[in-house]
Amino acid sequence: MKIDENVKITIEGEGLSLIKQTTLQKAGQIISFLGYNKNGAVSSTESISGIDAPLLPNKRLQPKDIIVGSNAKTYAQKITALAMYLKEQLGQNVFTPQELKILFKKMGDEPKNFTRDLNTALEFQYVFCVDSITEQYELTHKGTEEVRGGFTGIVAKKNSGIKKTVGSKSVRDEVNVIEIVGALDEFPDYHKLTTKGDKILWLLAYADKKGVNALSSAEIDLLSSKLRNRIESGGFTALNAKNIKNSFVIRTATGFQIQKRGLDYLKKLGIETKNNN
Repeated sequence: MKIDENVKITIEGEGLSLIKQTTLQKAGQIISFLGYNKNGAVSSTESISGIDAPLLPNKRLQPKDIIVGSNAKTYAQKITALAMYLKEQLGQNVFTPQELKILFKKMGDEPKNFTRDLNTALEFQYVFCVDSITEQYELTHKGTEEVRGGFTGIVAKKNSGIKKTVGSKSVRDEVNVIEIVGALDEFPDYHKLTTKGDKILWLLAYADKKGVNALSSAEIDLLSSKLRNRIESGGFTALNAKNIKNSFVIRTATGFQIQKRGLDYLKKLGIETKNNN
């Protein structure tokens, strides 16, 4: 008998005891599949073709399995599904963008604009930035529910060939009647702000002072137009991305709401503006 045909492998663990005679090549495949972590414990997080199911009773799900099972179509949804994979399959409560990029690359499905797609996931509150300096993110409760529910909450559906848009583009009456000027106590003048991202924060703060605690992109468009410095709703997501990343704003059922960090940031800009003058 050839040596290559006379290899015995033994796999033992909690609830598992397996002794099998196989070829050297097949034994190598099994060992490669199982792998070992730093403590020498068996890990089965990597897949390999050609392994019979009875040999792998505790096989873990792979990244693509999570994506397919969750019905993730957009890259923002796929990012959320991969965050779920890292959390539930590998025990990582936080992750970095680089870790997701590596997973996408291994699957051969790399996003053309990863930063934009991550910002979209942040905007929908699927993931949350824990620390912007070290780029640490975590999966939110909403993200978890969307993965488990197949992203039925936000996927636009077709009906008779007509696409239904997500959310409403209308402006609420309480926003329509707001009388707005470019000055606000404690904050810099609207027209002295140098970026539209900062101007979005200012408008959210102004609306909050008027009793409206959140604004949609269409409402931001309206109020900025009243100040003759329009922030078009079509480019809102990109302009607001930094505010979301820095946790200056959060998304609510009615739009975006400024947070204490955002208010503190605006106040700091106001102090700097006065000092420069």
